[in-house]
Amino acid sequence: MQLEDGPAAFRTIKYQGGEGLNQWYNVTLTEGRNREVRRLWEAVGVQVSRLIRVRYGDLTLPKGLPRGGYKELDLPETNYLRTLVEMPEETVSKLPVERDRRRVKANQIRRAVKRHTQVAPARRGGTPSKRS
Repeated sequence: MQLEDGPAAFRTIKYQGGEGLNQWYNVTLTEGRNREVRRLWEAVGVQVSRLIRVRYGDLTLPKGLPRGGYKELDLPETNYLRTLVEMPEETVSKLPVERDRRRVKANQIRRAVKRHTQVAPARRGGTPSKRS
């Protein structure tokens, strides 16, 4: 499909179910330009109300990763990304990451994001969001 910034297409589209107007699809892109998923769906008359990134390349993102959160990468994951951008692989991790520490860090991130979403609207004079 031709978008204003050039040709674009989903590599794969898999229907995931849903009821009524609430339908879920798993789509794969080979490149990710600005708002490309939304623009591709809108070009065929479909309104997108929610997007959830589940993977970045071959790295699967944790299911509970909050918006604005991050995941610490182990050495193989780091080297995978370094290879994608043609950087030399590292032989030693610069940040030791243990599974228990990852879990604790993910919980800290969730709490921080939750606090931020509750405090930020109050500063703007709005009401806190009721996100779960």
